[in-house]
Amino acid sequence: LWPLTTHSFNEDIRLTSNGTGPLQYIFGFFYQNGDTLGGQTVQLPDFVVGPGVNGFNTVNDRNQLFSTGWAVYGQATYSVFDRALDLTVGGRYYQERRRFVEDSQLEIAGSVIPNQSTTRSRSSTFNPRFNIAYHAGKDGLLYVEAAKGFRSGAISSASIVGASNAVLGVNLSTL
Repeated sequence: LWPLTTHSFNEDIRLTSNGTGPLQYIFGFFYQNGDTLGGQTVQLPDFVVGPGVNGFNTVNDRNQLFSTGWAVYGQATYSVFDRALDLTVGGRYYQERRRFVEDSQLEIAGSVIPNQSTTRSRSSTFNPRFNIAYHAGKDGLLYVEAAKGFRSGAISSASIVGASNAVLGVNLSTL
C-alpha cells in the first residue's frame, strides 16, 4: 500500500547572456515549497522475528513531510583562442528545511507500538564547478572538470527503523 498525496510549488528565475561575445553566463534563483501526506505500509507476516515469533507490519499512511528550499546559482564561460578553449567557473548555494511528522505504528509479535514524532532537518551547501574544455575539431571535445555535488537525503520512518532494529538485533540509527 502506497497512498501518497503531494502538493508542490517550484519557481526558477534566470538571467542569461544572449550575445555572441566570448563571455557567456547564467545566474538564477530557485525556490520550492512542498508537502506530502501518506506513506508506506509494510507487511511481512512470515518474516522470522525471533525464536517462535513470525511477522511484523508497519503502518505509515498518516505521515506528513514538509519541505522548503531555495538556491542561488551562477556560471560563466569565457572562450579564448578563437573559441577553441572554454574556461568555465560556477557555483550554487542551496538551503533546505524539512519537517517529518510521523503518525504510524509498528505491529510486531502481536503487540502494537504507536509512534508519533516530529523529525526536523536543515541542510545547506555551496557547490563550486570548474571546467576547461578544448574543442578538438568539428566532432571532438576534451575537457577536465572539478565539481562538488549535493543531494539532501530522506528522513527515515522511526517505525520502519524500529522494525529493522528488532529484526536484525542491532540499532541502525547508530551505524
